[in-house]
Amino acid sequence: MDYSKLSDKEVNRKVQIASRLIGSMTGRGVLIARDGKWEFFDPCNNPADAWPIITANKISIYAMSEADKRGGWGAEAFHPNDAYSFNDNPLRAAMIVFLMMQESANVPANSTGSDLR
Repeated sequence: MDYSKLSDKEVNRKVQIASRLIGSMTGRGVLIARDGKWEFFDPCNNPADAWPIITANKISIYAMSEADKRGGWGAEAFHPNDAYSFNDNPLRAAMIVFLMMQESANVPANSTGSDLR
């Protein structure tokens, strides 16, 4: 899936589901249940929501050269996963990498038993 084509709200919702957080999508964004209260969940824009996901999944974030037209920031999964994303928003790039990691983790082994990842 090309996550770069999704809105921040759509990426946030997919991250919420992949993180197995109880929540729902509203017109204003994604709500999750946290400490017995409903709170907005916006890992594409809120470091407090994104950082636990970034550190738990060993996602690297780095600045790109100003000459690089792919985006101001890059994010990359820790080896052996080959997921990477570029965006002007570093948290969005990291959340897209997180979703790509979840996608590749769910690739089944083929009939010969070798891993297709």
